[in-house]
Amino acid sequence: MSNEPSGFSAPLPWGDGPYSIKRHGTTLTTCESEPTRTPGCIQAHGVLLALRPSDLTILQASENTARFFTDPPEALLGQSISRVIGQDKTVQLNELLSSEPVERSVKHAFSMLAIDGTTALDVSLHTNGGVLILEFEATHRNAEQDGRDYFEIVKAAICHIQAANSLRNFCQRVTEELAKITGIDRTMVYRFHADFH
Repeated sequence: MSNEPSGFSAPLPWGDGPYSIKRHGTTLTTCESEPTRTPGCIQAHGVLLALRPSDLTILQASENTARFFTDPPEALLGQSISRVIGQDKTVQLNELLSSEPVERSVKHAFSMLAIDGTTALDVSLHTNGGVLILEFEATHRNAEQDGRDYFEIVKAAICHIQAANSLRNFCQRVTEELAKITGIDRTMVYRFHADFH
């Protein structure tokens, strides 16, 4: 498959190398050929770390680590994850990895509460191709909240919806699960007209 859109003869800015919307930008002439599944950067409200699963050494880090952890990415590379999350959370992470299947299956690991002006973060993980991916996302949780794991709640809802055996059953489950998660007392599913208006 060609990496160029039809009728486009100039080479693409990323050529055969890794693509990054941040480095290469977007234009109307190249948008149809952007590899959007591999954007080469992350959204600014979170941090991504790639670890070696055997010893939890940091192999890669998003460029915004200093904003959330005070350490820039180059200071984290080759370090143990305990430098970022502390020893107690490292033990918790190891226990989770030994008890849960996480290959291409995202799992909420824990939350890190805000300390000394840092941002509170929800931490999720999965493995892909033998690399452990930790995603840190800013959260508004605090110590007084009920501690409900919303990631797991949504994951369970998706499993329930996927088990539907008809379109009608699917729509019913979508409305029920949405109402349960949000607390909204009236949810509806609309069907598009045949001409999609």
